[in-house]
Amino acid sequence: GAASPKYSQETMPASLACKQFLRLFQFETLMWQTTEKAALTLASQLDSGDFVLGPRLATGSLRVCSELLRLRRLREEESGFVSSAIQPVSTLWKNLMDKPLRAKVSWDSHLFALRCMRRRLAAVAPSEVLQKQAEMAGEMKEDEEAHEDLPAELVETAEDSTLIVFGELIGYVNSERLSSNWSALLVRVLLLLSADYADSDLREGRTLKAREIFRNTFASDLMQKLSWCHPAPVPPAWLVDVVSNPDASKALLRVLSRYRQMEAEELSDIIEHVLLAEFLPWDHCQKTILASELLNDILGACMDAGKKANSGGQGTRCPAHWAGQHRLWRLEYLGRRLFH
Repeated sequence: GAASPKYSQETMPASLACKQFLRLFQFETLMWQTTEKAALTLASQLDSGDFVLGPRLATGSLRVCSELLRLRRLREEESGFVSSAIQPVSTLWKNLMDKPLRAKVSWDSHLFALRCMRRRLAAVAPSEVLQKQAEMAGEMKEDEEAHEDLPAELVETAEDSTLIVFGELIGYVNSERLSSNWSALLVRVLLLLSADYADSDLREGRTLKAREIFRNTFASDLMQKLSWCHPAPVPPAWLVDVVSNPDASKALLRVLSRYRQMEAEELSDIIEHVLLAEFLPWDHCQKTILASELLNDILGACMDAGKKANSGGQGTRCPAHWAGQHRLWRLEYLGRRLFH
């Protein structure tokens, strides 16, 4: 038969190039799946004393790292107090006797989980963010970084698709030991997971945990930003938990600054259940929100909403997408309450 034609990169037909790409992609995927399966099989046969949670193991896939953490917890629960009490001695002996396994750094499950997440965040971060991060060299340097807070840039640039895969790892994280930026990241992850859970109990548990962390660490700039950035992962209603903090009024003012993009019902809920019900009695609310030009704009839009409900026309200050007579009348009513 005729010899198969040979193509250069420039002359190769698009269909053939696509087939070659898919073939290579399938091969690489199969290779990684096989490697991961072998690592999981090996890990299941190890005793918790046979490996040390440190920088060397944190370089693997998140699935393998999660499995190592699961096995460590399982073996610790099975062995009980006596085994865990002698574990440091066992690890020291292994480091002395087994040169290939000798490790300078040994982390607990909390720090190991954080290190695995930090590596993934850095791997997918934009290049301009990575340029700001110093390159770590050596286990002792990695151990030093593991005890530090997460850079704010990594939290702010992380995509939801990256955070959602941390679902297993956060089960080994102690929220009381987290620094402020790590706490903000954990709130984002918990809220993503709660939206993804079909089980109402699990969903509620994740949401309550996220709200507790938000309340306890609201003083940090990054946590405050989660309440007003767009799209904001934290519901505005959570600001009532921190209403005694003057920064809560600043955050609420930023939330209200997007009132023209909100649905009428969303704005009404914020005005009624957050601003009027909880913030109004506080001095910082009077100085920050009630004295602002923004509130005058919102009042004008609410009054125009009433005119729109009565006449069916379009007021000059009422956004066009605010519709429904009952919603428009509610806005007018809340506007009058604010005015008086």
